[in-house]
Amino acid sequence: MAKNSQRGRHRTRAENSPRPAEPTAKPRSTLIALGLILAFSLILGVVCVIQHRASPFSRLPIIDEEAYVDWAKQIAAGDVLGKTVFYQDPLYPYFLGFLFWIAGTNYTLVRLLQVVMGTLSVAAVFWTARKLLSEKPALLAAGIMATYRGLYFFELQLLKESMVILFAALSYALGVAAADQPKSKARWLGLGLTLGLLTLLRGNYQALLPFAVIWPFISAWHDPWPERLLRASALALGLALVIVPVTARNHAVGGEWVLTTSQGGANFYIGNNPVADGRYATLPFVRANPQWEAQDFRAEAEKRAGRKLKPSEVSAFWYHEALAWIAANPGRAMQLWIHKARLMIHQYEIPDNHSLYLIRQVFVPALWLAVLGFGVLWGSGLIGLIVLARRDRRSWYPALFALLYAFSMIPFFIVDRYRLAVVPALAVFAAGFAVWVGQEWKQARWNWLALAAAGIALSLLIGFLPTRESQSAQGPEFYLLANAYLKTHQPAAAIPWYDRAIPLLSKPEDAINNRAEAMRELHGGDIAAIIRDAEKPTASAGDLVELGHQAEKLGQVATAVKIYERAAAKDPTNFSAHARLGFLYCASPESKDFSKGFASMKQALALKPNDLDTMNALGNCYFLAGDTASARAQWQAILKIQPAHQGAKQNLNLLESSRKK
Repeated sequence: MAKNSQRGRHRTRAENSPRPAEPTAKPRSTLIALGLILAFSLILGVVCVIQHRASPFSRLPIIDEEAYVDWAKQIAAGDVLGKTVFYQDPLYPYFLGFLFWIAGTNYTLVRLLQVVMGTLSVAAVFWTARKLLSEKPALLAAGIMATYRGLYFFELQLLKESMVILFAALSYALGVAAADQPKSKARWLGLGLTLGLLTLLRGNYQALLPFAVIWPFISAWHDPWPERLLRASALALGLALVIVPVTARNHAVGGEWVLTTSQGGANFYIGNNPVADGRYATLPFVRANPQWEAQDFRAEAEKRAGRKLKPSEVSAFWYHEALAWIAANPGRAMQLWIHKARLMIHQYEIPDNHSLYLIRQVFVPALWLAVLGFGVLWGSGLIGLIVLARRDRRSWYPALFALLYAFSMIPFFIVDRYRLAVVPALAVFAAGFAVWVGQEWKQARWNWLALAAAGIALSLLIGFLPTRESQSAQGPEFYLLANAYLKTHQPAAAIPWYDRAIPLLSKPEDAINNRAEAMRELHGGDIAAIIRDAEKPTASAGDLVELGHQAEKLGQVATAVKIYERAAAKDPTNFSAHARLGFLYCASPESKDFSKGFASMKQALALKPNDLDTMNALGNCYFLAGDTASARAQWQAILKIQPAHQGAKQNLNLLESSRKK
């Protein structure tokens, strides 16, 4: 009896706690249900890929996608090692490079393989939940994962997120599996390999590696130290097999011992600087494109430091700059971090490369079938995490790993795709929450249920209460879509999206110029098409001015004059219409009318009094009309404003030369 009592004192909380109920569902029915869930995930993913083919983005990688694709093409062409320390996480570009080398640049194949990854992620969630709960809750967890909208949205993008979510799900599964059978060295090795691959997909996993190495010691702490040490060694070996070759490669090509990438400091500064707002902040010295980001951060760091810097030194420099800003602005930094924590758990998907809402609305309505978002899940997932962690130590791995990963993001910045690695754990713990609610209901523990209901209500309030991000206009997303149509030679489709974007952009100049380019490409030098569009009642003054420009370039001056007249009548405040009319009235033999020319020029200058080009054109108009005194006065007025104006100088010189002759 004493011996048994002694053994009892060594039992862990998890061993004393009741294990989950044994599965009551028949294996066959469970397999059928799981098969249906996996089939749903696979079919929905394929349907989304098919619908996405109507989008210009299906054949046009942008921003991060473009950088990955260009890098992958270099790898497929034989440049396997590269020439400098990795700036971005390398695993996904090498995956793409291998596919391009095998099958050519086939974006549809990549997306279909990512659909398979998503389906495997659902299966991994089922396996983890089955270990920690039982078969029916595991089916619920798989169903939650299979209806998470981000799973399918990112299967459509040439980004690493499908790999991230798969390896995160496998990591949770292997972490539980290793604790379930701690003597299996293969499971610990597999966990280490999976974690190593995750660090090559998302750099902030490096911060979680110390906990991962501790997990073999705490998962079964009643076992002898030598046993636990062997398990930790197996896990460390798995990590080393993945990470050491990358570190060695960095040293071989860059001369520095950089663990995986040198991007950390730049990302930390993006999230902590005077213009940071919680999302990706566009800095004045950085072109917001991964192809230039490393170069621009390095140039600015070297400018401020006053010397050349190695990639690791550049990263350290920006860490120091961000920490200095935090130290100088502790209140602002604290507010910013709290806001980022809220963005982390909010229902709104902050766009990075693409907007879920725009893609779903315009191209992929099947995405509506994936109904769950982060703001719905995090509350039930957190309560389920607490409940399950109290009952079963095996759940500590997915619990702590998900929490640590989530907290590791907050110091940086938040966009929709960064949260995906947490979702497989949320699905498991949300199912655990449902099991706990059922148990409490049966035992009529109304106080606990009321407390849980209040917690869920609060989580939904935090997750859905609007933020400035969720209420922001979609101008940038409209602009990117318009550009995609333009770059894929669909100008007619581009123009309406430019029209929607321009009023919403803080700096619409590029969008206006691109819209004009779309109109030029649309008409392609066809004067009949130009006239037809100019006669449409819906044509705006801006459209008419662009059509007038096109008619001028085709030598159809009389037509251009008519179009400009229509533009000026439609919008008397349109400067360009009056300015071009004034020039053509004075300079074109076909439409010469000096009185109209002077009137139009003066009306244009009334709208923009110091527009030097228009003032110069008015001087030319006076000269052509024979009023050299007024011409001279006009050009002299220009030189008073801008003494270096070449047009006015040349015209005055010509005027003086002709007077001497």
